[in-house]
Amino acid sequence: CTSSGNGPGDLPSSLKCTKKAPSVSGGGGGLASPFASSVDGVGINNTHLVGSSGMLLRGMAPHGDGDLSDLIGAGVGAVLVFKNQTGTGTDVADEMTELAQRGIPASRIVNIPFAWKDIGPFQTPCEQTVAGLAFLADNLAAGHKTFFHCTVGEDRTGLLAAVHRLLAEPDLTAERAWDEEMCERGYGGGNPLKPAFVKGQLDRGLTPLYRKLAWLVAQGKLRAGELDPAVCALDPETDATFAAGAVPIARLACGTSTRFEP
Repeated sequence: CTSSGNGPGDLPSSLKCTKKAPSVSGGGGGLASPFASSVDGVGINNTHLVGSSGMLLRGMAPHGDGDLSDLIGAGVGAVLVFKNQTGTGTDVADEMTELAQRGIPASRIVNIPFAWKDIGPFQTPCEQTVAGLAFLADNLAAGHKTFFHCTVGEDRTGLLAAVHRLLAEPDLTAERAWDEEMCERGYGGGNPLKPAFVKGQLDRGLTPLYRKLAWLVAQGKLRAGELDPAVCALDPETDATFAAGAVPIARLACGTSTRFEP
C-alpha cells in the first residue's frame, strides 16, 4: 500500500493498495516456512547452502514450475526428498517425475520416506538418516550439486543437515550444529509460528534421535566414508557411557531464530 495526504492524528488521508501474489506457494497442506531463501536465484523458502562447498542446498519442498526451474537454473543435479507422503496426495511422486522431465537422471532423484512424527524405535529412523547421508555424500563426491528437503525444510531437513555437517566438519560441535542448522533454520521453537503439538512431537522423536546420532559421530561409530546402516542395530541408550557422553537433552531446545521476522 502507498499513502498520500495528511489526515487527523498524523495518519494519511488515503491509502492505495494493489494485490500481490505470493512468491512461493505453501504446498504440503498449506504449510510453509516463514524464512526467506538466502541463495541467489532460488525463491524456495528456507533455502540455504549447507557447509562451505557451495554444492549442497537445503530448503522446503518446491511447488510449481517456478520453484523447479529455480533448482535447475541453480545447477542442481541431484535431489533427495526426505519425507513420507502424507494423506492421499501424490506430491512426492509428482515432484520426482517433474524433476526427471527437466533433465535430472532418475537415479539421482530419491525419496526416503522419513516421517515427522511417530518415528518409532531407533533403528528405522537411524537407517533412513544414514541412507540420506550416503545419498548426499555420493552425489557430492561425484560433483553433483544436491538439494534436499522435507515439507517445510525445518525439522527433518535440519536434522539431516546438522548430522551431515558433523561428519564433514570434524571440529564442529553437536551444540553448534544444532544451533546453526536446526534452531536458526526453524527447527522446533526456532519457528515461533510452529504449533505446540508439532514441537511436542519433535521433543519426543527427532530431538532424541539427533542426540543419539551426534553421539555416534562423536564416538567414531558413524563417520564420513563409512556410512554403514549396521551402526543403527543398537540403540545408543543401551550403552552405559551414552548418558554421560551425549549432549544434555536440556541443551537441545531452540529459542526463536534470529532470522525470524514477525
